[in-house]
Amino acid sequence: MARRLIMLMATVALTGMVLASPARADDASDVQAAISGQLEAFRSDDGAGAYSYAAPNIKAIFPSPQIFMGMVRSGYDPV
Repeated sequence: MARRLIMLMATVALTGMVLASPARADDASDVQAAISGQLEAFRSDDGAGAYSYAAPNIKAIFPSPQIFMGMVRSGYDPV
C-alpha cells in the first residue's frame, strides 16, 4: 500500500513535466529516472530534492519545498 501511494505521488508530480515536453524516444527512461530520483529524495527526507522533481503546476499550488513536503506528509502518511 505504501509503495502505491509513493508511486502515485511521484506520478502526479511528474505528469505536468512529461505532458509539457515533446515526445522523444528516451522519454520512458527519463521518466523512470525522475521517479526514482524523487522516491530516493522522499526516502532520504530531502524535501528540496523531492520538490525539484515536481511539475510546474504542482509548484504553483505548493510554492516552496516546505509547503510541498507538508502536503506530502499530511496527505500521504506512508511517505
